Amino acid sequence: MFPNSRAVNRLRKLYGSVLRRVRSRNHQRFRTPGNKSFSGGHRAFLEPLEARRLLASPKLIDVSPLPGDGAVIGAAITQLDIEFSEDLAAGGVNDDLSWQMIEAGPDDLFDTSDDVSILATTNGSYSAGTTVILSLSPSPLQPGYYRFTADASLLTGTDGSPLDGNGDGTGGDDFVTTFHVATDPGTTIESHDNDARETADRLDMIENPSSSGHHVGFGLGYVDRTEDTVDYWWFEALAGDKIAIAVDTPQSSMNSYVELRDSDGGLHAQDWNNGPDTDAFISYYTITTPGRYFASVSSESGEGLYDLRVEVVRGDLQLETDAEYANDSIAGADRLVKQLSGLDAVASVAATIMSGDDEDYFSLGSLNAGNQVQLDLRLPNGSTLDGNVVLVDSSGTVVADDDGILTDSDYQATLITPGAYYAKVEDNSGAGNYAQYILDVTIVDTVSPKVTGVSGLPAEGRTAHLPNGRFTVSFDEDLDPASVAAAGAFDFRAAGEDDSFDTPDDIIYNLTQLPVYTLDNNVEFDVSNGQIIDGLYRLRATSLITDIAGNTLDGNSDGTGGDAYEHVFSIDLPDGINAGFEDEDNSALATATPLNLVEDAAVPGVFSGVGVGVVDPSDDADYWSFEAEAGDRV
Repeated sequence: MFPNSRAVNRLRKLYGSVLRRVRSRNHQRFRTPGNKSFSGGHRAFLEPLEARRLLASPKLIDVSPLPGDGAVIGAAITQLDIEFSEDLAAGGVNDDLSWQMIEAGPDDLFDTSDDVSILATTNGSYSAGTTVILSLSPSPLQPGYYRFTADASLLTGTDGSPLDGNGDGTGGDDFVTTFHVATDPGTTIESHDNDARETADRLDMIENPSSSGHHVGFGLGYVDRTEDTVDYWWFEALAGDKIAIAVDTPQSSMNSYVELRDSDGGLHAQDWNNGPDTDAFISYYTITTPGRYFASVSSESGEGLYDLRVEVVRGDLQLETDAEYANDSIAGADRLVKQLSGLDAVASVAATIMSGDDEDYFSLGSLNAGNQVQLDLRLPNGSTLDGNVVLVDSSGTVVADDDGILTDSDYQATLITPGAYYAKVEDNSGAGNYAQYILDVTIVDTVSPKVTGVSGLPAEGRTAHLPNGRFTVSFDEDLDPASVAAAGAFDFRAAGEDDSFDTPDDIIYNLTQLPVYTLDNNVEFDVSNGQIIDGLYRLRATSLITDIAGNTLDGNSDGTGGDAYEHVFSIDLPDGINAGFEDEDNSALATATPLNLVEDAAVPGVFSGVGVGVVDPSDDADYWSFEAEAGDRV
């Protein structure tokens, strides 16, 4: 028994297990941290025990971003953030021999001749604290099998207690963990020498989903402004391919910048702030020449890790335009081009729900009552998106889904009201650089298109002095562009002297679509090639015109397709006026449209003529010619 046990117990309460008993001649001596004294029946000699006290050894709590021992990680690893249970002695931490990062080499075995050593160092930056940051060089770590070791013989607590590497409560053993660096197909970790086009890293472009036309490749990289300024990545593209390139930096402060260049170094597109948090995003670019193309990634400011995404959209698959969240509203909605598939009008578009409250709108055009609309989200393998899709009208009001669920990835409804409609896609969760999807649209349409109006010409049955050189025909839905361009789809003529149409004296004018119709409710025409006369005129849209689903024009709006639409009006030219439409090609002196000047009966010697034309585009020039004699005043 210790003498004066009450005093001894008091010391134990204060100092725990660090109290030791030492016998010395006729008394017992108690040692505590510091020269403390206490009262009791026996003398106690107290000595410092700082170097010999029995404290727990430091433990390694976490090594970020490494996975568990033996696990796999698919990331660009450039540094380790290590958390310890207590402060360490700075000398050991800053000694590069305290840390070992070994790659096993081709034989996948450690401690053999093909092992590769990776420098892990604090660069002398550690002074105190429980967090140690190690830079790795070269970095990022390439795919392979790795072993990381923290050396217990060099790493100690501030009291000299050695590292407890295996966490068994006894110091003196190393911390050792192994892991694999490996990426999924379609993802590439940048190499250590990709700072020029000649040594660019190849992106693994995967068609995902298969047979979809959507090819995507990801690159994981790091920009260190003190060592390298540009990372180059390459991919192949065909003429007509639609391209999107995004550089996201969710793990760093890097302000990214990206360029699209060809194999000769020619610059095709660039950006530095159109993506989330002002990251770089080339939202839509169309390739005109097939070949090898390069995405070059650099930093406007800051440095760190980045995630590169390159999408190549091929064939009929469409691509969203979403620079600075451009299609996040009805006003900015991407207009989808529909095509005939069987008896249905269909369209598909590739897109991404970016971070930052992104939502995507797609215009389906004007639809008829009775149309059935089916919307489906198709996710590539590896997509992080949990998305939903709904249909909204032009006011943004959601149209009820047949199943009553508005938070899932499919939608179906039959329309009650005609009008403009939009698909709206947003995330339930999972937005970000890997949240790709394909929206598939199917419209079951058995309703024939109708003409809703004609602008630019005199109203039906009305009379005007002169016709315009341009007019627009409006329909209640999108049309099949091939049917609009078909010979005989539209006809514009004057009845001639007999005031009867479809007789030999009719004057038939040339109609030119400007712009060429691709989709929309409106078809615009320029009129050319012909004299303007008094009498009846007729515009005719024939039953050759169909909608995307193949329904023929319902010209008389009786609910049944297959009949033409006609718009008839009269022209009554002012007295003494001779007029004509410009020739289709009068953009040069040699092809000038001749004006037929007529002498004014009321004012002998005065000749005049009127030409009707359109200047479009703005650099268009129209030439008109007329005869004159010496001395004539013009």
